[in-house]
Amino acid sequence: MQEKTKQAILGCVVQRGKFKGTFRRTKPKRMSLEHAAWVGVMVVFNPYKVSMMDYMLMNEEEREVCKEAEAWADANKHLRYADRDRGTLEELGVW
Repeated sequence: MQEKTKQAILGCVVQRGKFKGTFRRTKPKRMSLEHAAWVGVMVVFNPYKVSMMDYMLMNEEEREVCKEAEAWADANKHLRYADRDRGTLEELGVW
């Protein structure tokens, strides 16, 4: 995994407060590497948060980061509870 992808994934993680260490609930601003990494991770952890427009508006660099983040999330499925919405849905038995 490239260093820019690692930094982008870390940029999607809450750094302070009660939910430190979990992924952001909302998307980072569009046209950034953090947005691409967030989309890649959420495709695996909670695909209901991702839209087709997220993919359509990415440039080549963002698509590359998205694919790497998706591969990372697929290899680390045990971290899926880092998305609080996914954890809540599984606790309720909806997922």
